[in-house]
Amino acid sequence: MWSLEGAELAITVAPFFWQTWSFRATALAAFTFGVIALVRYVSFRRLRLRLRELEQQAALYKERGRIAKDIHDDLGANLTQIALLGELARQDSGEPDKAAERVGKISATARQAIKSLDEIVWAVNPRNDTLAHLVDYAGQFAIDYLRLADIRCRLDFPEQTPEREVSTDVRHNLFLAVKEALHNIVKHARAREFGSA
Repeated sequence: MWSLEGAELAITVAPFFWQTWSFRATALAAFTFGVIALVRYVSFRRLRLRLRELEQQAALYKERGRIAKDIHDDLGANLTQIALLGELARQDSGEPDKAAERVGKISATARQAIKSLDEIVWAVNPRNDTLAHLVDYAGQFAIDYLRLADIRCRLDFPEQTPEREVSTDVRHNLFLAVKEALHNIVKHARAREFGSA
């Protein structure tokens, strides 16, 4: 034995980085933040979907209210007029000319009620939510309306209407504007001919 005193050597074995307390604390914090972020994302997504559903439901209720108002205003007024004219025609049964005039008005009012119902159905049908359908329907309405007023109508529309979607609400309001413009032409302009380009 060449040395009676032993030598000491201190060896420190460093732990792997995933075994350190700082890594474990960081991993725990990252995991916690990840879970919080995932929960927030899922809850916000659900909230957004619920909000979209509520918006669609509100739009549906608004559209139903508009349809009910249109039916009440247009059809209600026409049916009330038909009932009144029917009662007056019954009272005028002793005077055939007056009764025949009232029956003619009943017939005209019934046709107007059918036309109003057709407009309401057209306005709410989602298949008509394109610019081409709006142009076609408004053009045909103008021709028919002006023909009854003995006004010659000449419409010049493009052969190919751009493929654009028009919402039901916008389409309905545009049609009402066209209808009002035609009514004003008939009532105030004393026109004999109408042209559009």
